[in-house]
Formats: sequence, C-alpha cells, structure tokens
Amino acid sequence: MLKKIPWLGGVVLLAVLDQITKVWAVENFAYGVVHQVIPTLNIQLVYNYGISFSLFNTETYYYLILAFGLMITMGLMVWLVKIPSQAKLKQASVTLILGGAVGNLVDRAFRGYVVDFIDFTIGNWHWYNFNLADVWISIGAFLMILDLFINKEKENDKAGVQHENHTR
Repeated sequence: MLKKIPWLGGVVLLAVLDQITKVWAVENFAYGVVHQVIPTLNIQLVYNYGISFSLFNTETYYYLILAFGLMITMGLMVWLVKIPSQAKLKQASVTLILGGAVGNLVDRAFRGYVVDFIDFTIGNWHWYNFNLADVWISIGAFLMILDLFINKEKENDKAGVQHENHTR
C-alpha cells in the first residue's frame, strides 16, 4: 500500500490543479462570453449539468449522475491500489483518469454542475467545452489503450514462446 502513496498523491494533485483552474475561470470570466486566446482556442465559461458531451444536461439527473460518478471513482480507487507496482503505465493511466474524475466529482458535489471553460474550434467545427479534468481523463484513456496494446504484444510473445516449448 505504501508504494501506492505517490500515485494517490498524483490523484490529489491533478484534482487540485483542476479545481484551481476552475476557480480562476469562474472568478475571471463572465458566463458564456467567448475570449479568444489564439485562433483555435477560446476561454468560454459554461456549466455542464450533465455528463460527457453534455448528455443528460438537466438538473433532473443530478443525484443519479453524482451517485454514478462516486461509484466509478471508488471503483477506480480500488483498481489503482490493486495494480501491480511494476505496471507503471497502467498506474499512470488510472491516476490521470481518477484525478479527472475526482476534479469533476468535486464540482458536482459542491456546485451542482461541472465548470467547463476550454473552447476548441477549427473553422466552423466546434468541440464541446471542457476543463483540465477532462484533459486528464482523455490522456489517461489514451495511455490505458496504449498499455493494452503493449501488454497484448507481451502476452502474444509469451504465448509464442510457450507454444514453441510445448511443440518440441
């Protein structure tokens, strides 16, 4: 368990960084007003009462979404603690996902919605507004997929060696 403390500390650090940026956005920008940073990146403060991509974006689902988020967060916490110490990439991916989940869960629990403020566009194409917690979750998901491919190859290599030994 002591070997997991740095990873759990990473979760806290990521969630705190997310909350700091959200407080900054709320204190410095008016709701819905677009502030261009560069041609493809804006700051636009919005509140998301739903889940990813504003699905179920209504206060009706508040307790259901909060409970579901709490269950997922607890499950990720248990998973992080159980990941073998040598599985660094998997630990990093779950830490990122969990840090983002905690950041958004704090918003839901204390604000009733998630603060989103990063607005990404290319020409007429507009992505959903998001926050640092969403960035952590996305990077974590990418690393998890990468880990699956790396470990799949290792498993295939081991299976090939074992098959060779059995056929001799």
